[in-house]
Amino acid sequence: MRGCRPSGGASKVKTSKEAWGAAQLGKHTKQRWSELRPTTIMRQGMHAASRQFAVGGEQPVVPGLRLGTSIHGLWKDAGELAMIRVFAQLHDERVASMWSIVDGQERSVHFADFDIISTSQLLFGRPEQTWPVIAIDDVEHLDAVLRMYSGLIDEIWLHFGGYDRAGFEALALWLISAPRDAGQTVHGLGGACAAFLYGVRDRAFELLCDLESSWNERLANEPDRPVVVEVHRSVIGSIERAREAFG
Repeated sequence: MRGCRPSGGASKVKTSKEAWGAAQLGKHTKQRWSELRPTTIMRQGMHAASRQFAVGGEQPVVPGLRLGTSIHGLWKDAGELAMIRVFAQLHDERVASMWSIVDGQERSVHFADFDIISTSQLLFGRPEQTWPVIAIDDVEHLDAVLRMYSGLIDEIWLHFGGYDRAGFEALALWLISAPRDAGQTVHGLGGACAAFLYGVRDRAFELLCDLESSWNERLANEPDRPVVVEVHRSVIGSIERAREAFG
């Protein structure tokens, strides 16, 4: 993977570790990310706790399609260091609409998300690498890490053709078929709806079968838990409606 070297001309800013808490680091991350990705609409506010922060936003791709990004910082080594991890999410209004119908409730969330570094390694065959760790008062290093992540996001998208509908669907279908142990998550019903709408009908039915099998197995293991029984009933009903909708 490319190194995280800052561009020329940037000044190194340091403050005391006591003053540079999660809120300050998160605020800087939010501002810098919006500069790196100016088409991303950052969410209002952010989550910040004593030893972690999370900021995020959404980038319109084409009407009805959005790329979400979320940046997480997690403190390590008694607050001296922070691990920076970035995820991306795929939102499709058509998928959300079908998902809501078959699930019987509003589904406006993303149907797939993926860890940027893990996906880059899997997609391009790069050596396994841990997530970047920075000193919590080293803004220059943080900026370099954010530039690296932004570049990886663009690289992944360009591999699938770029920021358009065809590229979005190609990336989504790759994620739907990618190993689940590599930082990619596809939500069962949402992923099935996406596969169906993107023309991969067989994969849509496979995802429904996988979801059904996983919940049947859980019910077999926890038959006396009322919440499991109730959720199983709801999920199976949604799967049946999806099969009917898929034809």
